[in-house]
Amino acid sequence: MPKLVLKNVSRYVLDRVPGLGAYSNYMSLDDEEKFELPYVLFGVLYNFYVDNFSDKTIRKKIEALLEDISSSKSKDLEELVCFGFLENINLRSNIFKDMIDGFGKDTRRLLKETIEHNHKLGKLQKA
Repeated sequence: MPKLVLKNVSRYVLDRVPGLGAYSNYMSLDDEEKFELPYVLFGVLYNFYVDNFSDKTIRKKIEALLEDISSSKSKDLEELVCFGFLENINLRSNIFKDMIDGFGKDTRRLLKETIEHNHKLGKLQKA
């Protein structure tokens, strides 16, 4: 496989998460749109993850995929994980602790950065 970059990450995700493409109308987009909208796909991936959280196989595949991408050392891909997936997490969700337990070291690092970033934004908006 070629080096993982923002331009090929959508194909990478769709190839590694069975059922994701059929989960929403994402696959009805034409090919150009489908692979030029990775943030949209990561939002779909988050919803798929939550809706299938009780399926340990799907959950582990997605958690491993997130860790692969989170550890890529690519700022573009890290931001995609942060703001396409992790930013969607409801910190008060009853599955939040189980999510965190399933995330790898780099995914947890990015989650912490995402929470800190959003906390700073919230303070700026209140000022």
